[in-house]
Amino acid sequence: MNQFVMSKEICVIDQRAIAERCAYPELVRSISALLSISGEQPDRISHELANEKKLLLMPSSVVGHYFGVKLASVFDQNRQQGRPTIQGVYCLFSSHTGQALACLDAAELTSRRTAATSALASGFLSRSDSSVLCIAGAGKLAHYFIEAHASVRPISRVIVWHRNAWVDPELVNSFAGQGISVVASSDLDSAVRQADIVTCLTPSQFPFLKGELLRGGQHVDLVGAHTLRMMEADAECFRRSRVYVDSRQAALLEAGDLVAAIEQGAMNPGLIAGELSDLVTGRTKGRLSVDEITLFKSVGLAVEDLAAAILAYEKSGRPS
Repeated sequence: MNQFVMSKEICVIDQRAIAERCAYPELVRSISALLSISGEQPDRISHELANEKKLLLMPSSVVGHYFGVKLASVFDQNRQQGRPTIQGVYCLFSSHTGQALACLDAAELTSRRTAATSALASGFLSRSDSSVLCIAGAGKLAHYFIEAHASVRPISRVIVWHRNAWVDPELVNSFAGQGISVVASSDLDSAVRQADIVTCLTPSQFPFLKGELLRGGQHVDLVGAHTLRMMEADAECFRRSRVYVDSRQAALLEAGDLVAAIEQGAMNPGLIAGELSDLVTGRTKGRLSVDEITLFKSVGLAVEDLAAAILAYEKSGRPS
């Protein structure tokens, strides 16, 4: 009888190590590089659990040394208890031998690669002089996205929208030394009007971001809504914007606000300007003028996880 034996050579990479090894400028470049060569990827597997909880399996492979899979639980109800909504592990393997090389913390990996992916898109879609960032959502992801966006644009002011005008004092203090002012606001309309980049990081089930508030030259970064029941932006946002996605197929199946805009006739799938891989390879142009409104809808790709896992593993000094 064959026995499965856990190799002593497996490298365990925890949250702190991922944060140290996946600095945003390098992580953004790593994701861009893998997107340019990744080609067609395996489908993700989503298993619905009770009470709208979910188990995700996200496999990915590229030409080269590695393949991997993320196993993650998605429990949106955890927000109410102060617990992470996404938990799990990422397993990295050798493409040459099939050996399991590393096991990584999936929550930190996902948070960092999601923020880095938005920053990568922003590098193509936001104005190069964008300095004011509005973040809708005052949760733990805010820190990741401020740092990521500031790695590609000269962000000097961040307005965090919260219904109670609350922002974590640690968040304010952590960026003060970097010359970035972080303030809280309960007035979403005012925050959006002031912003060059608007990032939405909420589990909202109603479209709170109104397209009528947007002005020419802005970039909208939609991240939070990852099921058909979730919506952050209304149909007018999509109608007024040049729309890009990380995955056309996944967005049309999972992005509730995009699907609603299509159903309401504000746009059709053919109006999606391109995927993120089209931008990094030059198959699609990014921002076309200083006055247009651009919108990036992120649903998350397994190849983004793989890029982060490879970067963290190779910086551990282990052989590939």
